[in-house]
Amino acid sequence: MRVEPSAVEAGSPATVKCEYDLENQKLYSVKFYRGSHEFYRYSAEDEPHTKVFPFPQGLPSSPVNLQRSNQTQVYLGEVSPSLAGNLSCEVTTDDTFVTRLVYTNLVVAVKPEGPPHITTSKNSYDPGETLLATCVAQPSQPAAELSFYIGDRMVGQGVPEVRNTSTGLLETRLELRLRLADKHFNAGTGRDRDGGEMVVLRCHAEVPNLAVHNAYTRLSRRTKHPVPERVTQPNAAAALAAMPASLMLLLVVLGARGSLARR
Repeated sequence: MRVEPSAVEAGSPATVKCEYDLENQKLYSVKFYRGSHEFYRYSAEDEPHTKVFPFPQGLPSSPVNLQRSNQTQVYLGEVSPSLAGNLSCEVTTDDTFVTRLVYTNLVVAVKPEGPPHITTSKNSYDPGETLLATCVAQPSQPAAELSFYIGDRMVGQGVPEVRNTSTGLLETRLELRLRLADKHFNAGTGRDRDGGEMVVLRCHAEVPNLAVHNAYTRLSRRTKHPVPERVTQPNAAAALAAMPASLMLLLVVLGARGSLARR
């Protein structure tokens, strides 16, 4: 027994297949269950052969398409998240009434509505300080896989926390605790308005084979590097103007003596 596709996106169709070998015996009936509730039956001796049973209260109306269902499969036209769970197929032969029961699991995939959300304990850090961050994914089914990046390098090895929401979907939460170093600020990930170094933290959320989202937060360096003042060489006139009068007189006398000596 299997479901095609193996993970069904909510609102999409799916086919539940029950394959069997009667070993030359005559088929009596095939029954499909969701949990303990029968929702579809094929009876070889009845007319019509197929019959649909309503789901219990709390579950959606039956999405079974009779025109595309038969003794080996049930076609579900629109799958809702509440249908996820154990499915089973019961095959009974006519001659000996031998019954065989097989199981599978219906996985209903629900995309997250958007990117994850990042929060940090502060907006600015210095090397040597510990960055504390939390990333929470939008609810989905199955749960999103989260990871943190600075530049192209994955950081942190935290264990994600997954919880059930009131809608039946799963919410993933991941925390990061990282001691920052100069390399994190020099990762080539951006500068602030004043040209200062920044840490660009990225949270990557992925629901396998369904959706990929990224969220970013930019953290500036609190202590800026000092900018050296520009030093210019004073011109000759300014240098002479700054000389004491006695020193200037001495230079004139020495210059005059040098001129007489050359004569």
